[in-house]
Amino acid sequence: MLPGHMDVVKAAQLADMPVEEFRSLNPGYNRPVIIQATARQILLPVDKVDRVPRQPAATTPSRW
Repeated sequence: MLPGHMDVVKAAQLADMPVEEFRSLNPGYNRPVIIQATARQILLPVDKVDRVPRQPAATTPSRW
């Protein structure tokens, strides 16, 4: 579960991938913000997983 709400564009930037690719892998997150209560998992290419911080809330206090 996510530690807070997450902006889709920021999530794509953290994974170092285009927003369109992020959205194609995660079509259920078709709004600008991923709401913590509805987020179950986020799909990323294997080579991008290590780019996303494990504790995103520590990166920015209020949001990713």
